Amino acid sequence: MFGIGPQHLLGLALGEKTIQIAEVHAARGTPRLTRQATFTLTADAGWDAPEKLGAQLGRFLRDQKFRTHQACVGLPARWVLAQARVLPPVAPAATVNMLRLAVEQLYQADAREWACDFAGDSSAAGKSTALLAATPQQRLTQVQATLQAAGVQPRAITSTLWSLANLKSATDLPHGAVLYLSTEGVELAVRAGGRVVALERLTTALPRDAAASNSDPASHVALAGEIRRLLTSICPDTDVTAQPLIVWNAPGLPATYFDGLGTQLDWKIRTQQQVPDLTISPLGPTDHPQAADVPGACALALLGLRPHRLELDFLHSKLTLPTQGWLSRPRLSAVAAGLVLLAGLLYLAGDWYLEKRAVDNLQAEMVGMKDALAVARANVDRFNLASGWYDKRPAILECLRAVTLAFPSENSGGGSGGGGVWSTSLTVREDLSGTLAGKAQDEKNVLELLDRLRLSKKFVDVKLLYLRQAERGSRMVSFALTFVHAGRE
Repeated sequence: MFGIGPQHLLGLALGEKTIQIAEVHAARGTPRLTRQATFTLTADAGWDAPEKLGAQLGRFLRDQKFRTHQACVGLPARWVLAQARVLPPVAPAATVNMLRLAVEQLYQADAREWACDFAGDSSAAGKSTALLAATPQQRLTQVQATLQAAGVQPRAITSTLWSLANLKSATDLPHGAVLYLSTEGVELAVRAGGRVVALERLTTALPRDAAASNSDPASHVALAGEIRRLLTSICPDTDVTAQPLIVWNAPGLPATYFDGLGTQLDWKIRTQQQVPDLTISPLGPTDHPQAADVPGACALALLGLRPHRLELDFLHSKLTLPTQGWLSRPRLSAVAAGLVLLAGLLYLAGDWYLEKRAVDNLQAEMVGMKDALAVARANVDRFNLASGWYDKRPAILECLRAVTLAFPSENSGGGSGGGGVWSTSLTVREDLSGTLAGKAQDEKNVLELLDRLRLSKKFVDVKLLYLRQAERGSRMVSFALTFVHAGRE
């Protein structure tokens, strides 16, 4: 539902080379796209020069006769790290604190260098899923400085891909995926259980034009392989392919390209041309746009006009601690608690004088026990020295040994995959939970390692975080998994 009275809002879909711009007018009835354009960044004014870039963007908006300076801004998937978090059955009020702890655990000392927010909520009735997203604070500061120099007032800063995945064409499907093709690359959003659970930027390059797509059939083969690997790691227990794959074809690739992609994926593809709930408005006697050429910007504008649906917003993050005034109730409570503490300290100071004599007597007794104390300390030292010969090695060494033995060797009987997997990093925490990342010659080697860990009695809760192609044009894959060491048998 839109606000009362006429409303104009810009949708700005940011990219490293271009900025898609759409102006949407929402009054009574269906909102209308009144103006659209694409701004191309110049070589001498990039995101590292926000004042210069903002000045150029501001002139472009005036030259194209955009009428409003209010905007909903979207970041590309390259700038956003997203992770689905499973929430236990708790009250919704506890969700924010749980996800704040998750951010501190993920980024640790670097947590302040990231701007984070989440979409979703917990339920006391059962488990739920929330999408935790983060973008570098430095990048967010550059975007805000650019918008200020351009004279644009951001109403929200979110993810362009997340906005497309929350249009009506996607939210009508409980499970599914949205593939966004643009001039800057390919992005994939995955929905499961009625919510967005993943935002990924794919590494496969698109054909340059329609002719190249017909002459290079291997392009959709590589893209299909990358999509399949991502779905395997993100939603191993959900049949996302039961619903059509929604594709936004901004570069205008021909239908034959998507026919080949659908054949490779064994997945029905539905190309999207028109943004739902949006009509195209003629701008003048000679200017009649026929379609939304900037779907990402249109989706952002629609989302900004419906603030109750704008769950993911880095500009107004739910994970940021609220700023309180000096006369707020928490501060007054803190002052009262301080006065009570001061009174208690004064009481303790007076009581200390009364107890001083008792302390002096105890110290005198301790002097008399000096010889007995020396004998006791000598016995403790002998015990500690002897126990060092009988203690077993620490549990963390047992964990490292078990992980090492789980890796298949060349003669382990694993076929061609034996020994074809290695670790690039291993983290073991104090509670014996760990994260293992590495590379392998192909997917079979990773699956063999995963099976060996799960079959071992020394590990529980072994989960695959991701499995993706490591290098373009190579069968080599990278992976990451988590585990909990169960201790000694």
